[in-house]
Amino acid sequence: MKIVALVGIVVVGASACTSDPSAQRVAKDLVNTLVDDDVQRECMLDKINSYSKDELEKISENADEAAATQNVGEISDLQKFQNDLESCT
Repeated sequence: MKIVALVGIVVVGASACTSDPSAQRVAKDLVNTLVDDDVQRECMLDKINSYSKDELEKISENADEAAATQNVGEISDLQKFQNDLESCT
């Protein structure tokens, strides 16, 4: 699986989750399940860990609202998260 597609899956998975399990847990589970390369996996997990649970929950909530309202400011938080994960490739 191409890493860009994988990052998309992790970002969407994390942003779609607003309850238990947390967005952070979903993102980590997706990375652990889908990333075969150990170095990339550890890098992505470190990036996810650099966000607090509250920050990822906020990104998740804002992504839902941004999808409904096309609010670019809320999309930028999600884009930053995606860029952080993509930096591991």
